[in-house]
Amino acid sequence: MLKRIMREKCPCCGTINESNEKIFKRDFSPCRLIVPFVGYDVFSCSKCGLYYAGNIEESMPLDDYYELMSRYEGGNYHSISPDLIELYRHVVRLIEKTVPLEADIMDVGCAFGGLLNELKVAGYCNLYGVEPSQENCDYAMDYYGIQVYQGELGDDIPELRQKKFDIIILCGVLEHLMDIHASIQQCRTMLKQGGRIIIVVPDVSLFCEHKDLYQEFSIEHINYFDKKSLQYLMNLEGYVFERLERSHINIMGLAGNSISLWRKAESDCYLNYKQKEYTDDTNGGMSAYLEQCADFATRMRKRMYDYDTGKGYYVWGAGTNTAMLVQLNIISEKLIKGVIDSNLNYTGMEVYGNRVLSPDELRAEECLPIVIASQYAYSAIEKKIKNMGLKNHIINLFSEEMDDDK
Repeated sequence: MLKRIMREKCPCCGTINESNEKIFKRDFSPCRLIVPFVGYDVFSCSKCGLYYAGNIEESMPLDDYYELMSRYEGGNYHSISPDLIELYRHVVRLIEKTVPLEADIMDVGCAFGGLLNELKVAGYCNLYGVEPSQENCDYAMDYYGIQVYQGELGDDIPELRQKKFDIIILCGVLEHLMDIHASIQQCRTMLKQGGRIIIVVPDVSLFCEHKDLYQEFSIEHINYFDKKSLQYLMNLEGYVFERLERSHINIMGLAGNSISLWRKAESDCYLNYKQKEYTDDTNGGMSAYLEQCADFATRMRKRMYDYDTGKGYYVWGAGTNTAMLVQLNIISEKLIKGVIDSNLNYTGMEVYGNRVLSPDELRAEECLPIVIASQYAYSAIEKKIKNMGLKNHIINLFSEEMDDDK
């Protein structure tokens, strides 16, 4: 079955890909059975300045991917990290500067209601959420007493059919969307006169504050905003810029975020905001990030050469960090003798030319080195390997790189 090629033009201004600069290629093909995309090109738009994933080759529909691999239900997802709580509180502080406690507030894609709960603690009482996962909706009501409706932006939810809001929050939403205009337009219809949108997105200008291996170009994030491109999008849709703040906290290892406030323009001045001069305050953030990643990759590649891996090795981690290690030839797909992952959704699938094994299955395999391919869980994985009593030599590339920077 032939898969679709999606996004042949900039999702913000419509400039065709051929007119834009291609700055990176992301290749997920060795693990295509567990990701929605085989790969994509990262473009820099010559007109609006948006960085985006284009020429996306589909591996499976996004809905199927989220249903199969969703992190948002079950397990420990309902625990919130201190860093995420601090980001939520930063959003609340921005809202408190301009919005009274009796305001009607909607959080779109609110997960299990963590941000809504922080607003409730701050004294806001007219709180609503929309979230695709019914389990998360139930959690928000059971634990926070906040009504969250099952669905997505634009769905016909009877309880919200006639409702208008003072504030709509898009926190960690726009970077995921294929069609960014549709969501902003839909929000406009749901806002009161003079209503506002709060947008929280990873900020390109902060990408290089955290060292990783091109992981900002992820499976789930396909739009990469700086202030210039975000302003272009919002002005085009009839919103007036009011305020932008930056949170330098890395969430799950990824970049800090911009937190911006936009007011719905009135109809008689709507067109006045479509043509403006846009300022770029990212100070070459994307270029610095690409240079940093390239240096990181070179150092890891040289370090890998120091190990005796002629007989091959296992890789612990089936996900996209492993895909990048293979793409950059830091590890060789030909030398991978097995892939281990604790995620039971992956067990038995074929990735990187090998079947995914559960950790316990590794006990029966040949004692070859184990390459830990996770940047953010390497300590926990190394501890598990030792607690299992395995004698395999551990190659912990990310740990060694992080230690070098201390």
